[in-house]
Amino acid sequence: MRLVALLVCALALAGCALPGQTGAGPDCRVCRFTELRPGISTVTDAIALLGTPNGVAQSRDGGSIMTWVEAPAPEHMLTVLLIFDAGGRFQRVGSLVRV
Repeated sequence: MRLVALLVCALALAGCALPGQTGAGPDCRVCRFTELRPGISTVTDAIALLGTPNGVAQSRDGGSIMTWVEAPAPEHMLTVLLIFDAGGRFQRVGSLVRV
């Protein structure tokens, strides 16, 4: 249920962005998620790169979905959901939302 609530909250935010089109400045830490490599990067790598996640939910398969939220500029807020497998390896971006 927490996973569903987390996903609904993130997806309820308006506007999607593509990497490189975030409108954020160079100090945007969350924007660095593009440096993670699927199947290679780990949860530890993501936390070292992006900081402590704002939310963590466990999936049924033992993996996790981690959420990072940042307001890199007064007029922008970015939310990124990253999917990790049960072994803690990064799988994919679940969602990237820009407001």
